[in-house]
Amino acid sequence: MFSPIYYKEWLKLRWAFLIVLGFALLMDLNIYLNLSHDIIFIEPKSYLYNVIFRGIKFYSGIQYLPLLSGIVLAIVQFYPEMHSDRLKLTFHLPVNENRVLLQMVSLGAFLQFIISLVLVLVLMLITGKFFPGEVVSSVVLTVLPWVLAGFVGYFATAMILIEPIWKVRIILMLIFYGFIGFFYFDFFYNTYARSWPYFLLLTLAHSVFILYSGYRFRRGVR
Repeated sequence: MFSPIYYKEWLKLRWAFLIVLGFALLMDLNIYLNLSHDIIFIEPKSYLYNVIFRGIKFYSGIQYLPLLSGIVLAIVQFYPEMHSDRLKLTFHLPVNENRVLLQMVSLGAFLQFIISLVLVLVLMLITGKFFPGEVVSSVVLTVLPWVLAGFVGYFATAMILIEPIWKVRIILMLIFYGFIGFFYFDFFYNTYARSWPYFLLLTLAHSVFILYSGYRFRRGVR
């Protein structure tokens, strides 16, 4: 049952995945063009000074891209399931319901991982072309919380869509809105250099919380 579930979810997500991936590459291209332009018209040493000592983040344009990507993938994947009551039919397959739900979520999370990986790797290559390795590592540590926010956005949106009661959905939305702000306290670069492992654990916890909404949906809570 693994392949049919994954294949079914891939058919739903493939165009959204390709569009978001293409948009991520365009954002990286925009960063490259802006950097090339700025370094030509500004003395390289002055620009490097601004990046290191003034905390200028030339890549700030992608700050909310992973979060938007996660939300879009979750909506494309789970909204049709809930709108057409297809999730009920999926849960009636002769397999464990939690396993089916985890398979669905794992594919969406994997596609989110591919988008984030491509986004960050290309950004690293661009940064390495213009700056020393210390700046590259700083960029990765600064971008990492934004990447984790994308996974939280995916898991939280999926959980909200599966939740059967609107009042609970609204409460989950408010909790998610307040929680996601913790991933964007980066007034300077490397703000999360020591704390990102804790945020990683919180992100992984969201992948388990979705089972509770699935349980409530299967129980027919109204």
